[in-house]
Formats: sequence, C-alpha cells, structure tokens
Amino acid sequence: MNKNYRNPIIYITENGITEPKDNKRALDAALKDPHRIENNLRHLYWAMKNGVN
Repeated sequence: MNKNYRNPIIYITENGITEPKDNKRALDAALKDPHRIENNLRHLYWAMKNGVN
C-alpha cells in the first residue's frame, strides 16, 4: 500500500465476526459482548504491531 499508493489513510469501517443467530437474547445482553470486543482488540493489536498507524 505504501509503495503503490504513497501511504494512504485507511479507515476500518467494519470488522465482522460470525456467530449463531439468537432471537431470544435481549438487546442489553447482546450489547455485553466480550467475545466480539476481544476479537476487535486482537485485530487492531495485530495491525498496529505490523506497522499500521
């Protein structure tokens, strides 16, 4: 990216994770989602460790 596009600004706008659909789970329970939070943190950590600023 740096070589071909002269270090462009990149915005991460979506980072998904698969999980089974659960229509019985209430919204407040769905918002408490440590699995998804940990997944996003791991992706960001990996990107920054590999030079993404």
